[in-house]
Amino acid sequence: MMQEKIKGILFDLDGTLLDTAKDLTYALNLSLADHGYAPVSEQLVKESVSQGSLIICQTALPTQPVEIQLRVQKTMLKHYQDVSGHKTDFFNGIDSLINRLDCHGLSYGIVTNKVAKFARPLVAKFELFTQNTTLISGDSTTHNKPNAQPMLLAAQQLNLLSSDIIYVGDSRTDIYAAKNAGMKSAIATWGYISSGEKISDWNADLILNDPNDLLSLFNF
Repeated sequence: MMQEKIKGILFDLDGTLLDTAKDLTYALNLSLADHGYAPVSEQLVKESVSQGSLIICQTALPTQPVEIQLRVQKTMLKHYQDVSGHKTDFFNGIDSLINRLDCHGLSYGIVTNKVAKFARPLVAKFELFTQNTTLISGDSTTHNKPNAQPMLLAAQQLNLLSSDIIYVGDSRTDIYAAKNAGMKSAIATWGYISSGEKISDWNADLILNDPNDLLSLFNF
């Protein structure tokens, strides 16, 4: 039944299409050093990426007051603007998936909570995304995921009904956003999923172990 209905795909960005954790960790650790704090692991960053840069900083400095966390966040974002994309790459299989989607003319796009000044340069850097029909960033709408607003805007730009779209992401926030918008949902297990997460509780429509598993939804 899903095979007959899906006409478009929307993707999360960090942890789904692109592995951005090394650059984010490097920017955070530069900021922590600027403020006199010890570096943190890439794993810590991966487990909080989906919740945004402030949560990353709060996770890194859980005992510090919010004023300090906000200062570290501000410096981290300045560093990230300088290093973003340096060590970022596709997850295995994403490049071939995007090529297949382009070859068959399938509509697809990106909905991310990352703001445009960081999201757009990354999308531009990876030329396989040049045919992408929509990019909804964290400042494209008033509300971010898991609110349905950015998802519905993406559906509008793709000229598709929400019910004809599947959204692929690596966080609970992504799956809930898809559900709130009336879309099908799929978990990207190759992404930044915490070892303590029980993804079956997210009640996604699909669990994907490889990006190209998506192709089974289509007749090509």
